[in-house]
Amino acid sequence: MTQSSSDITELLGRWSELAVDEQQFLLTSLYDDLYRIARHAMAGEQDRVMLQPTLLVNEAYLRLIDVNRIEWQGRTHFLRVAGRMMRQILVDIARRRAADKRGAQYLTQLTRDVASDQATLGSLLDIDNALQELAEIDEDYLAIVEARVFGGASIRETAEILDVSVSTVKRKWNVALAWLYQRLNEVSKENL
Repeated sequence: MTQSSSDITELLGRWSELAVDEQQFLLTSLYDDLYRIARHAMAGEQDRVMLQPTLLVNEAYLRLIDVNRIEWQGRTHFLRVAGRMMRQILVDIARRRAADKRGAQYLTQLTRDVASDQATLGSLLDIDNALQELAEIDEDYLAIVEARVFGGASIRETAEILDVSVSTVKRKWNVALAWLYQRLNEVSKENL
């Protein structure tokens, strides 16, 4: 049974009231979206053995089942939080591996064009630290980067998710990327 967008929004609004099997059914309805987000979140991973998109979705799924304190505002809000959760899972894994390897870095990519640009900017941990710094400057920058890079959303989709104009997303996307490239280049030079 396919769920309509309004059905999904309504069910998400009642998330904490749903039985576990109803939550699982809802997550199954959103699986394709979750898989797309996982694939994009992992697009730059050099060490693919670390985790496959399906396993990342499953790990996020287990965490989402336990989330009852969030009042979901709809499908896009849910997917945005899921994307952030997947990024955090990857960061946690990278931190554990870095500790295990005495500081070994796992390279990832952040791209100007999510689908085609393959410029390596640094380790996942460096990117996560830079994203945290970016959020301190402006939360909108972080939201746009998460939607575009980790969620695989287009400029137009990002504007819809954040309920802002396409021109605002384009402007903030360019500023955020320029800042991230500069910050990650500084980190790269510090690590030499």
